[in-house]
Amino acid sequence: MQDKAREQVNQLGVVEPRLVTSPFVDHWSDGEMDRLTTRFDSLPCPALEPDGRCGLYEFRPLVCRSMGIPSDDGVTVTGACAVQTSVPLIQLSKSLRDEEDVLARIEAQQLTNLRMTLDAQGEELLLPYAFVSKIATGSGGDAN
Repeated sequence: MQDKAREQVNQLGVVEPRLVTSPFVDHWSDGEMDRLTTRFDSLPCPALEPDGRCGLYEFRPLVCRSMGIPSDDGVTVTGACAVQTSVPLIQLSKSLRDEEDVLARIEAQQLTNLRMTLDAQGEELLLPYAFVSKIATGSGGDAN
């Protein structure tokens, strides 16, 4: 799993050198993120087993647990994770979706406050970076 993630991190760093010095994408524009994620959209999650099952579902990291409720445009329900969307999804009621939106806004604000309090670099990472414990930076140091 970590080997797959390291390989993907290396591929991403070749295409986008900013990721070599910092894995955080908090301040990237939507256009920049769209271009990068479109280019690498065929990369499978590093945790996917050959048979398509999640290899660490019971112990999945925060990045997986925090994907939230899959998006619903009223016609189609989609999610960011292949495992999440490979099982039948139950369309939630509007009141539950509204509540999820409220909780997501509160969580986002609390994470921002915590990041500012701790003077942390960022919180948003591309998925492969979540599986790599230490990421070498261009300066020879490590980023977590």
